[in-house]
Amino acid sequence: MGRISPQKAVTDYFFYGTLLDADVRRLVFGPDAEHLTLLPGKLWGYRRMAKHSSSVPVLVPRPGASVAGLLVRGLDRRQSGRLLHYEGRNYRRMPCAVRLAGAGAAEAIVYVGARPTPLGRTPWRLDAWQRRSKRAYLKLAALWLAAYRPAAYETCCRVRWVKRWAARA
Repeated sequence: MGRISPQKAVTDYFFYGTLLDADVRRLVFGPDAEHLTLLPGKLWGYRRMAKHSSSVPVLVPRPGASVAGLLVRGLDRRQSGRLLHYEGRNYRRMPCAVRLAGAGAAEAIVYVGARPTPLGRTPWRLDAWQRRSKRAYLKLAALWLAAYRPAAYETCCRVRWVKRWAARA
């Protein structure tokens, strides 16, 4: 995975799983999802695997492998907050370099597993997920996103910062 320059603020995201589906993107980002810039790209050095007993994927390091997905541009602050909530505690943000289809590369943020997780036996495939799991997944994701409250994330981050600051004093 390429390095990200520390001076540049990264606002692009790389989607490799359920967010490749337009209905899921509409659920997460609302009607503005239609205005996002979507560019096909690849993330090198990883493979996409199904989580054990789950319908969602996770990235697993693998030299020489690549994962096809979408580089997404145009997320505003509200949409980034909803994305953070959607991904939940099982995923963490990580900078990455994405090779764009055609030519060029871009710096982005990708969500990877927050901790080691048991994997299924097969790679995760979007078409198989859409046939088997999409309908039920959309219902559960709608319930999860209904619990999103922007202030809760801001407060949580401030509380953590205050606790760390107070511990130093």
